[in-house]
Order: sequence, then structure tokens, then C-alpha cells
Amino acid sequence: MVANGKVYVGTQTELSVFGLFSGATAPDTTITAAPPARSNSSSASFSFTASEAGSTFACRLDGSAFAACTSPQSYSGLALGSHSFQVRATDAAGNTDPTPASYTWIVVPIPGL
Repeated sequence: MVANGKVYVGTQTELSVFGLFSGATAPDTTITAAPPARSNSSSASFSFTASEAGSTFACRLDGSAFAACTSPQSYSGLALGSHSFQVRATDAAGNTDPTPASYTWIVVPIPGL
């Protein structure tokens, strides 16, 4: 294996033990808790996990730029209408989930108000 301009000899397992071989598999991101599909709350909270321990996360709401976040991630002041949340994990090797977990829901008026 060649890394940092040096040649390393050994098995993948040996190189992994010394931190010289990083996996090429990106983590999978899963949303584990979300608001109901139809909600009358202007706040929302999401919980999520990754298939690889030690992963970090980036979230975005309604198409904004991804920004670092942690689980749970909460939002307030949401307007009436449809909203979309996405989260993606990045593992310690820098591999980012190419298919962020996503959830879409709608904030509706409170009946009778």
C-alpha cells in the first residue's frame, strides 16, 4: 500500500491496526425519531445514528447548506407548510454517506384557531 508517499507492506488487518489503512465504505445514516407526518407544532426534533461508531453528522433543513449537528437536532419557529430534513454521517476516515437520510413533514394550523 502507498500512503503519504511511503510504501507499507502488510495485510489490510495489520495496516488497519496501525491506522494506515482506512476503509472505503461510507457509513449509513438513519433517522430514528422525527415529528409526525402532519404536525401542528412549529418545532421539530430529530434523532439519528450512523452505522459506524464515532461518525460525525451534518444536517440541513429545507434545502439549506449542510452544517455540523448532533443528535438530537431541534428546530423552532417553523412556518406552516412542507418541510424537509436531511442528515448525513461522515466516518473517521472522511467517508461521507452519499445518500443522506431524509424526512419530509407538513406543519398545519391548529384546528379551531
